[in-house]
Formats: sequence, structure tokens, C-alpha cells
Amino acid sequence: GKGGREDEPLTFLQKVDDEDRASDHKLQELRSAHADTISELEKTRRLLSLQHTVNNSYKKEVESLKSQAAELSGQHEARLQEYAQLLDIKAARIRKLEGQLRDIAYGSRPYKIDTSKFEYGGGPQAEPEECVELERGQNLLQLHITQVLLSSSALSALSTSCPALFLTLGFWDFETQITPVLQGARPLFNFTANFVVTVDDTFLHHLQKGSISVELHQAQGMKHQALAAGCVRCRELLSSAGGKVHGKVVLTGVSALSDSQAHI
Repeated sequence: GKGGREDEPLTFLQKVDDEDRASDHKLQELRSAHADTISELEKTRRLLSLQHTVNNSYKKEVESLKSQAAELSGQHEARLQEYAQLLDIKAARIRKLEGQLRDIAYGSRPYKIDTSKFEYGGGPQAEPEECVELERGQNLLQLHITQVLLSSSALSALSTSCPALFLTLGFWDFETQITPVLQGARPLFNFTANFVVTVDDTFLHHLQKGSISVELHQAQGMKHQALAAGCVRCRELLSSAGGKVHGKVVLTGVSALSDSQAHI
């Protein structure tokens, strides 16, 4: 009985020693696990720090790109506004020029006729300017008669050496225009017939095919007698420079002057 009681402290000490070794082993395992956790946490921290740095770099780059884009957008907007203003200015100029061209081509403002530039025989004959009012879409066709020359045969066929003469001018469906009555074998009429026309396909076709009829008459008191007739072809106006044609027209005698001529 005495020997058994002596073995009990030894057994207790051995158990305590075994428990201490087990505790040390667990503590070592915990320390090892803690160290691994700390290492993983450090790795994670470094990764997060790196990611944060990268994110900040991207953020700065994005902000820089946004700033550049906003600046470029502002510049483009300013340029577009400038271009739009320039286009508006050019469009206004074009509209103004088109209006001026329409005014010139179709006549929407007074058209002045300077007859002093016409020449025939003795030179230019000065005459006050006329002013013809034209509406938009209208134009002016003019026939200027400077002088009439009777041939010697025509003059000898008349009963007088100083006949009273006048001309009638007919164009299309316009009212016939009549010159003043002048006396002499070489009357200087210096007369301009004005025909206000609308330039369209019908008018251009008439210019191509039609003419202005010219008749010479002798006034005899309250009566008159047709002496000669001729025509002015209009087609040359379509191809002439500046829309002007100069020249002479031969009038062929009728009735008493059937074998004679007159020139205008």
C-alpha cells in the first residue's frame, strides 16, 4: 500500500509534463498560423496599396483625359460657331449678290437709258436720259433709231424735196410706237423705243424667230402714206456681247416708192 502511494506523484507529474508539451505544441501551431496570417495580411495590404496607387493613377489619367476632351470640345464648339457665323455672312453676301443679279437681269430698279452714246453719220447726238421703271422679273428691250436716209430715187419719187416723215415700230404684241414727225431727206430722229418684257421661254423663242417691224411714213396734213418697210431681226441679241447690236436696216419702198429704198 505504501509503494502504490509513492507512484501517484510521479504519474501526476508525467501528466502535467505531457499537458505542457501539448500546450507548447498548440502554442507553436498558433504562432505559426498567426505568422502565416500576418504574412498573408501583409501581402494583401501591399496588393491593396498597389491597387490604390494604380487606381489613383488611372483616376488622374481619366481626369486629365476628361479635361482635355472638355477643352477640345470647347475649341470645336467655338470653331463651329465661328464657321457658322462665317457661313451666315457668306450666305448673306450670296443672297445680296443674287438679289443684285436678279435686279440687273430681270429689272427691279430704275433702268437709265443714255442715248448720247449712239452714233450715226454726224456723230453722237446728246439727249436727256430717260428712266424706265421696271418690276421684278421684267427687262427692257430697246430699239434706237438715229437717222433715216432717203435714197436719191426715193426722194425723186416724192412730190417734195423736204417731206414730213415719221416711223412706226411694231414688236410682238406690244402697242405700236411712233416717232415724232420730222422734215427733210435725212431726218435725225434720235428716238428710242422701249419694250418692257418678261424674260421667259416664250420671249426667248420670239427673239429667236421674230423681229421688230419698221415702217416709214410721209405725213400729208391729217393723212399719211406708207413709203417703205423693213424689219430688225432679234436673234442677234442672243449671241451679242453685252446684249447690244448696232447696224443699218434697209427699208424697201412700197406704193409710190416701190422701186426705191431708205436706210435707218
